[in-house]
Amino acid sequence: MAKEVVSQRGIAIRTACAVFSISESCYRYESKQNAENEEIANWLIRLTDNHRNWGFGLCYLYLRNVKNFGWNHKRVYRIYRELELNLRLFNVIDDFNREALGIEVDFSLPSERVIRAFTSMEPTPQGLPFSAE
Repeated sequence: MAKEVVSQRGIAIRTACAVFSISESCYRYESKQNAENEEIANWLIRLTDNHRNWGFGLCYLYLRNVKNFGWNHKRVYRIYRELELNLRLFNVIDDFNREALGIEVDFSLPSERVIRAFTSMEPTPQGLPFSAE
C-alpha cells in the first residue's frame, strides 16, 4: 500500500513508511528468487512431462545428483506442490462408447478409494466394466 501511495499521490517514501509503520528497507525490498523459482518450475515441468511416473523424490534427486543444482528440497517441494504436478487421476472409460463412467482426482488414490469408486458407479446399458487396466 505504501508503494501505491508514493506512486499515486507523490508522497515522500519516508512519510509513507511512517504512516504505514514499516521500515524503509522493507519498502525497498525486492525478492531475488523469482527468476530462480521459475527455473525450478521449468525443470520440474520438463521432468514430469518426459518421465510421467516420476514423483517429487525422483525429480529432486535427478536435479541434485545429475544436474548438480544445490536447491533446498523444501523449496523444490513447495514449487512442486504449487504446480500441482502430483495429482493422481483414476478414469474409468467405456471403450465401446468412449464415455467416462467415473473420474477420481486426488493427491493419493489408495486401493480402497479405487474399489469405492468402482462400487459407486451407476451401471450403463452395457453394464459395468469387468476389469481395470
